[in-house]
Amino acid sequence: MLCSIQIATNGVLKSIEHRAMTNSAVARTSVATFMMPPMDCLVGPAKELVGDGGQPQNRTVTFREFMRIYKTVGARRDSVEKAFKI
Repeated sequence: MLCSIQIATNGVLKSIEHRAMTNSAVARTSVATFMMPPMDCLVGPAKELVGDGGQPQNRTVTFREFMRIYKTVGARRDSVEKAFKI
């Protein structure tokens, strides 16, 4: 699933699908994080991470629009990515 942090970092940080795999030799710790900015907050690539002359990978939208699209496409990774790609 494409998440708002991946949009904000212009793809520097990648969103991954959660999967748990057991490993009896190594302890594992998972940390869930959630962001819930105000609905009128803009979600878009940070200028500092687009770089000089670089192009943003995703369009800027309000968090309200992000959530509306995310819910509309059913949180399917490929559909969410297509919805925000430039």
